[in-house]
Amino acid sequence: MKALPIFLLLIALTGCCRSYQRFVSVPEGFYALDTKTGRACNPFPNDPKNFPEFASRLPLCYDLYKGKE
Repeated sequence: MKALPIFLLLIALTGCCRSYQRFVSVPEGFYALDTKTGRACNPFPNDPKNFPEFASRLPLCYDLYKGKE
């Protein structure tokens, strides 16, 4: 029983280490939602023939991930 308080203390200090999916694709597939910032972003470099115009104005998800936006 002496190990239980030590184990609980370690969990309290380190957190529960839950991972989450930061970029969630929207069903249309032209953009994604960054769950950390709440912004919409473009998951791929734009191909003007295949992407709608609004998607070309969104920042790249990679730039949001790296903190460039």
